[in-house]
Amino acid sequence: ERVEDLNGNFISYSYFNDRGQVYPASVRYTGHGNDPGLFEIRFIRSERPGIVSYERGFKTETRFIIGRIAVYSYETGQAAEVLSYDFSHEGRNGAIRLLSRISVRSARDASVLPPISFSYFSGAENDSGKKINFLKEAVFPYGARQEFFYKPSTAYRLNGGVMQKNLPVMIILPRRTNWKENVHPLFMLVSLLNEVCTDLFL
Repeated sequence: ERVEDLNGNFISYSYFNDRGQVYPASVRYTGHGNDPGLFEIRFIRSERPGIVSYERGFKTETRFIIGRIAVYSYETGQAAEVLSYDFSHEGRNGAIRLLSRISVRSARDASVLPPISFSYFSGAENDSGKKINFLKEAVFPYGARQEFFYKPSTAYRLNGGVMQKNLPVMIILPRRTNWKENVHPLFMLVSLLNEVCTDLFL
């Protein structure tokens, strides 16, 4: 699969198919003419307990999860890994896999940045805004901490205009952000944007 702009620059996408399920395999960019592009992103799969579904009207079995994303450079003409994002997952109920941590690793010097970690609502919390298995908190490097709660989306209503609280699409609202003095400016910017979005939705 390929997407090309009016100037002939293109991005190429490839996929992996298994038992009715489709997974991203790679993205190569930015190509032009006979050059397929300098960089490539590869999605490395990890096995997980299979889940069978007929939600799409036919049988699909999900046997894999994305365990790692690797970035490659073709600067020398050969693929060389330069960076990777390693994903850790938390298993629940023998089937659900929730992203629990992201670690960024340099392939050139094997250095690893401090991870970003995530926690989720379990259903035991005394909180009116909780949603089981929805993101509860994200903890960023250098002390940034973001909590979330949820409210029904006003975009989906039943006949008669009644809001449907059980639909899967929810508005995510930041509740509180705690910073340390040495927090990275990038995370401060993200928090500021979150606060602006909150004001718009409320």
